Amino acid sequence: MALSRDRKKEILAKLSASMKDGKSIIFADLQGLKVKESEALRVLCDKEKVFCMMAKKTLFALALKEGGYTEIDARGLNGEVALFVGNADEVAPARVLANFAKEHDKVKLLEGILTSAPAGSRHLDTAALKQFAALPSKQELLSSLVGTLANPIRGLMGVCNGPMRGFAQVLRSISEQKA
Repeated sequence: MALSRDRKKEILAKLSASMKDGKSIIFADLQGLKVKESEALRVLCDKEKVFCMMAKKTLFALALKEGGYTEIDARGLNGEVALFVGNADEVAPARVLANFAKEHDKVKLLEGILTSAPAGSRHLDTAALKQFAALPSKQELLSSLVGTLANPIRGLMGVCNGPMRGFAQVLRSISEQKA
């Protein structure tokens, strides 16, 4: 069934807005995925706060052009293409898709754009997307950073408490000898 011009404009506006607000944009081939499997993928995306949408490649191409992302030619992508946009965590869309692809071999990561890169947007090919998906989440990175920063402080506390602890043990042994 063909889409009306107004419906295409609505979809284009939604795609453009999601790409503009996203930190990472990933395209994946979902050809051959059953409805139940695609619904399971949507649930995973919602859980990780990842926007996902299937549309025509020409609409993806227009949305990319509106956003100024010339790195990807959406019309040249193979299969039934779906868009995944990470708003909260840059790695989330790639991680969700890579984990889902482990169980469903029909899912293929195609290309992506890291929009929150320090020097502007950065194109990610399939190999880079797989490496990107292996990165820990932002929350995990922050918690490991806090742990790394707290370790020297814990060590300093141990060194500072050492002489007092030793002095207390000497006093205890003297009191036990006199008793």
